Amino acid sequence: MLLDRLLDGFDSQHFLDAMARYHLGAGGKFLRGRLAIAEGNVVGLKAADSLQWALCCELIHNATLIHDDIQDRDPMRRGQESLWKKFGSEQALNAGDLFIFKAFQKAAGLKNSKLIEILAESSETLVKGQSNEFLIPERNPQEGYWSLYLNTAIGKTSSLFQLPIYGVHILKNQSIDPLILESWKEFGICYQIIDDISDFYGLKQKGQKQKDFHEKKINALMAQLSLNAKNQNLINRYLDGSDSLREQLLLISEIEERLNQENVFEKLEDWIQEKLKNVLAHTQGETRNLITELISASPLQGVKQYENQARLI
Repeated sequence: MLLDRLLDGFDSQHFLDAMARYHLGAGGKFLRGRLAIAEGNVVGLKAADSLQWALCCELIHNATLIHDDIQDRDPMRRGQESLWKKFGSEQALNAGDLFIFKAFQKAAGLKNSKLIEILAESSETLVKGQSNEFLIPERNPQEGYWSLYLNTAIGKTSSLFQLPIYGVHILKNQSIDPLILESWKEFGICYQIIDDISDFYGLKQKGQKQKDFHEKKINALMAQLSLNAKNQNLINRYLDGSDSLREQLLLISEIEERLNQENVFEKLEDWIQEKLKNVLAHTQGETRNLITELISASPLQGVKQYENQARLI
């Protein structure tokens, strides 16, 4: 349903609409839109309003995907050529912008000024979070890298998980418990960490292992290593490393060994499980079911246990 309604919004003969249909045609989980619909059902919001808000959230999310692929020069998205690769960066930028403006157009149709306000605030937060990916973490103090990573994840990922939930409560004229928003912030961080681990093992659709590492991007694994002062030299070599593929592979091999020595994957998994428990404690009904479905599909060993734990909370 969400895909069909999204495609309906790009029904003109203009080539940007054709690009939008191409991008959307690759599919996706539509998680943020599904969250808006699920939470709308939980609070008793009109189905038409929930759907319209779901479309807003998905349009903003897809705009970020298009722009992200341009920045990262990712040639593939969901099993097909990414928009910039197929149509060129210039027009892909325009298509991404079109998605953003469509989102505000649909939000305006809901005739709620507060909704426009949080959509604008979330858009500002996520673009600032995305820009953090290109910053060089502070070499000292040790907390610098981890703090920058968290701020990046909160900006570019958490904001788009808080948005559908917050918007539904605004449309229902309900105040929202700050603890609920905080739990969705934590969910976004968990989601980003899982994404980083998936990248390391080559589990993402892009298929390439350690792509973030080759691009020297801010990621959860290196951020965790940075918390140990003994790893400072390794962190510096990672940030300043040679562009030689052979040297990159040797360094990544050394990093992987260090990650295993320090049980970084296990530490991150424990951290994620604790945060997800908090998310589940602040969700109910269809929203909780959707989250447990997502958790059960996580690539992290052990996280699946929360599918069962959710029924006990």
